[in-house]
Amino acid sequence: MDETIVVKQSRKGAFLYICGALGLVLLGLFILFADLTENPLKRTLFKVIGVFGFLFFSYCSIFLIKKTLSGKALLTVTSDGITDNSSAVAFGFIPWNDIERIYLDSMMDNVFIEVQLKNEEDYIGKLRGIKKQAVLANRRMGHQAVCITLNSSGVSPQDLIGELQRRHLAAQ
Repeated sequence: MDETIVVKQSRKGAFLYICGALGLVLLGLFILFADLTENPLKRTLFKVIGVFGFLFFSYCSIFLIKKTLSGKALLTVTSDGITDNSSAVAFGFIPWNDIERIYLDSMMDNVFIEVQLKNEEDYIGKLRGIKKQAVLANRRMGHQAVCITLNSSGVSPQDLIGELQRRHLAAQ
């Protein structure tokens, strides 16, 4: 029987992401309150950008802080399947028999694990609101609904993909 694989977020990685998000919150506030131009149209545009940036990155900061404090693993691999909690749009537990294929992909030098589901529409149909829209946007960019990013873990997807594929094959 295979051992459970647990990939946790590293404190250093989490700290860097939180600092980046908080820095962008401050940038949004600066853009919102700074008098950057005399042109009224441009000033209004800067205010809108500042409000959007502040709200979006405040949400990201809160999400990252909550995720870090929860201590929940980004990825857990068992004999039953995988549990993905690597992002805000993660699906959670996915049994091996729902997985068609597992492979690596990348975007702008960011390597991640893609999981092709046999019944993807069933999984997407359970989502609501912005989470569903984010997954659909991912699909429109040519990626799978399940994209596992391990950036803040210190674990390389290249080191993990072979074991995931082996376990998936063994479960078939």
